[in-house]
Amino acid sequence: MLEKLLKIKEYGNSITEFVEKVRRGVPTAVFGVPDPFKIFMASALDRPVLYVVKDGLSAELAKKEAEVLGRHAVYIPPKDEILLSAKAFSRESAYARIIAADEMRNADFIVATAETLMQTFPKNVRYVGIRTGEDRDLAQTAKELVALGYRRTDDAESKGTFALRGDVLDVFPINSELPYRADFFGDTVESVKKFDPDTRKSLGFCDGFYALQAQEFTFKEDDLGMFSSVIKNELKTAPTGSYQRLKIVADDIISAIEAGDISSLSALESLSVDCGSVFDMLPENTAIVVDEPKRAYDAAVLNEREFTERFATLRKEGEVFSFAERNFSGLESLKDDMARFPIAAVQTLSATVSFFNPLAVINPSVSAVTDYRLDMNVAYTDADNWLRGGYTVLFFAGDEKIGRA
Repeated sequence: MLEKLLKIKEYGNSITEFVEKVRRGVPTAVFGVPDPFKIFMASALDRPVLYVVKDGLSAELAKKEAEVLGRHAVYIPPKDEILLSAKAFSRESAYARIIAADEMRNADFIVATAETLMQTFPKNVRYVGIRTGEDRDLAQTAKELVALGYRRTDDAESKGTFALRGDVLDVFPINSELPYRADFFGDTVESVKKFDPDTRKSLGFCDGFYALQAQEFTFKEDDLGMFSSVIKNELKTAPTGSYQRLKIVADDIISAIEAGDISSLSALESLSVDCGSVFDMLPENTAIVVDEPKRAYDAAVLNEREFTERFATLRKEGEVFSFAERNFSGLESLKDDMARFPIAAVQTLSATVSFFNPLAVINPSVSAVTDYRLDMNVAYTDADNWLRGGYTVLFFAGDEKIGRA
């Protein structure tokens, strides 16, 4: 409804020109546009969009504005930790990235920071799906959940866990706010229902559910033997003075491999066949739009410097392996990846464009309006003048109370 009302591509020559330049693959810079108009222009593109911003706050705002304009938007947050084992860090942050990776299948407006784009990202997202009435081996299903990073517990009371008691399988998917209980009769799923994790009471039957992998990278049995070999070879080339500490780290990982504890293997993610970047998940016809390139570029420079210095320190101390350096691609690789797609920049001021050299420049006739929260009477006056001038007027309100005002 809203996108039909806006008729974005019919709003003047600047929008039409922008869409055409991007369609033809001409690197384009759009100068002199206020923040709301940036998303407006990016949403006019009739193709998937990767919208690059400077930080998480800008990303969340861009996602919301794109959704208002009718786009299916998803925000991919950066990792909290990319060098050390992620076992001791926030699981919720990791879950958010996995869910975002899964949502990318259907999204047409992807928002990310340059930091996210320089980090590793899974090329595939796996899941276990369970449906009422299907034939499924219960023991094998438990093994599949473990392979996806789910932890077996007594009651599956938190995300990323499961419990198995006789013919009853409880699973708390990372992509659900409630756990599920599957009752088996032999090798047949007899029923599936949601339940309250606190009271354990049933919340009703359902057709089934699917549980996304509970850690960013999963590993197959064939991988584990290779990992042990790589780690042992790493010890042979350990930096002077760091061997003893690296030997402890290596022994812990090898013990985890032998025990089948893949939650301890995040330090090995760059060795996974599924290890790639966000760019590997983008449709071929995606266009990249960079919001305030200078700010995004400066943030990326800082990210790269921090990673390089931290890796060197941890490597010297024997905390990480040499292949951990591949967990972060760096600025040059980022620019090469961006160059594979049609690209544009949107910025408030006319200035040098970072990341690429624009071959076309657009200066739309657009300006910011008054902050109507200070005096709503000004909004009424402006709306009356615009209507008299033949414009269609559409106000976006932060909540229902403001909208009714």
